Amino acid sequence: MAIKLTLALAVALALVAPLQAAVEAATGLDFKPTMSDSDFPGVGGDAKLAGMGCRIKQIGPVKVKVYAVGLYVDQRAVQSSLNSFEAFPEETLLGSKAFFKAIRKAPFEKCFMLKMARTVGSDKMVNALADSIKPRMKNEMEALTEFQGLLSAGLKGGSCTKNTAFGFAASKGKLVVSINGKEEGTVNSRELCDAFTDTYIGDNAVSPDAKSNFAKGLCAMIKGEA
Repeated sequence: MAIKLTLALAVALALVAPLQAAVEAATGLDFKPTMSDSDFPGVGGDAKLAGMGCRIKQIGPVKVKVYAVGLYVDQRAVQSSLNSFEAFPEETLLGSKAFFKAIRKAPFEKCFMLKMARTVGSDKMVNALADSIKPRMKNEMEALTEFQGLLSAGLKGGSCTKNTAFGFAASKGKLVVSINGKEEGTVNSRELCDAFTDTYIGDNAVSPDAKSNFAKGLCAMIKGEA
């Protein structure tokens, strides 16, 4: 009887115990395994961490770790949108342009969290993000300007110190921008959403490490292994 009670207590504690944060290897920065709208504005319901990676910038001969980036998605929506890839092994999918294109075009929310690994001036950070996105846009440049304005207003001209967290939730042509869990505003632009997603999952992603890890996590979700 005592053994049964002990097992029952252990199961109960396991169910209520908080999930441990995931740690991005290169920066040591941690990401919650799940996010809701209360701590990541724009996330619809509970979103699960698909993967993480590090944005590295080459400055002369030095490679600088600028920030870690994590991708949050709704697992059920991922399975529904990408179920045609379920039968393929991970190795095949990671080398498939068709798979990455399907990820970018799939209708599920793609919520990116960026966490600073070092202190960077606000203008420098805002301009760096815009410079990565701009070549991926053709028409709606006013949306990019609005995006920059929301970030600049939220940062108030200060620095992006280590652990500053930026949230970018892209869904149905709307990009919800937040800083440290505070919503700064929404940009209504499908082209901006697509360009932002392409920045991290496109052919010339700014962090190949993150892109690969996102895909591995999505593969696991599709197969029900996550």
